[in-house]
Amino acid sequence: MTNDWIEFKENSYELKRKLPRVLLTELKLFRLNRKALELIGNPKAVCLFYDAGRNRIGIRADENGSNHSLPIRMRDRGGQTGTVHAAMFCNRFGIRPEVTIEFDSVRVDADGTLILELGTAKTVPPRMRMRKV
Repeated sequence: MTNDWIEFKENSYELKRKLPRVLLTELKLFRLNRKALELIGNPKAVCLFYDAGRNRIGIRADENGSNHSLPIRMRDRGGQTGTVHAAMFCNRFGIRPEVTIEFDSVRVDADGTLILELGTAKTVPPRMRMRKV
């Protein structure tokens, strides 16, 4: 008898909490966990960027309070998740998630910009989404 095992290779929920994690909801809200916020210096506001050629989004801290910066709202007890309302940004660049998506490899470039690759973003099953606020 042959066993056709398929190994489960997804990160556990506990590991996901320890890694930087960014979601973009169908309501066009970015949700950044504590680790992702730490990567960009725990700012109170950010600027958003779009790279059409590489199909990616950039999030950079903006402590100077420019006219186009967006505030980060800490939305849960303990300050574990920050939310950025980005409907105007998403509409401007035609980013229309039908469901919540998670960005695969969240990293920071040399300029301190958090890089989010749209091409590798995955749909998040409802039970794995960050806690609703």
